[in-house]
Amino acid sequence: MRAARFLGAPVGRVRPAAEGFSRKRSGARPGPLPFVSSCGDRMNGYAPLILVVVLALITPAMLLVVSSLLGAKRTERTKGEPYECGIPQPAPPRRAVPVKYYLVAVLFLLFDVEAVFLYPWAVVYRRLGLFGFVEMAVFLAMLVAGLVYVWKRGALEWD
Repeated sequence: MRAARFLGAPVGRVRPAAEGFSRKRSGARPGPLPFVSSCGDRMNGYAPLILVVVLALITPAMLLVVSSLLGAKRTERTKGEPYECGIPQPAPPRRAVPVKYYLVAVLFLLFDVEAVFLYPWAVVYRRLGLFGFVEMAVFLAMLVAGLVYVWKRGALEWD
């Protein structure tokens, strides 16, 4: 009794840890044991994700190890040269790429990513009502204004 009072337990009868958590209750499902954390239950939902991440890290490492063990170890001068239909290259393969290609690629990405925002809006269009319509009209107006600006500047011309 003295030990129970010292540990902060109520004075009187000290109940065992599992009392009140037995399966012999009147039809009620057993509650969780007091010493079991719910952290394990939350982590069970992450198990497939953790498995995929582990497999994603192990697979390339194993492929590199197997290819280094089973692959050919010979290095020759011709192995490092670019192959162009069996004909030796008359000039270095590097040449300047016109900026137009990069500009068109960046513009494509810009307008493509902005167009992706139309899909979620189309899904919830009826729930948004007039507010959603006005917001998307403003968004599309800015998108069209950007396209007109780029077109007038001649960024889409191939010359």
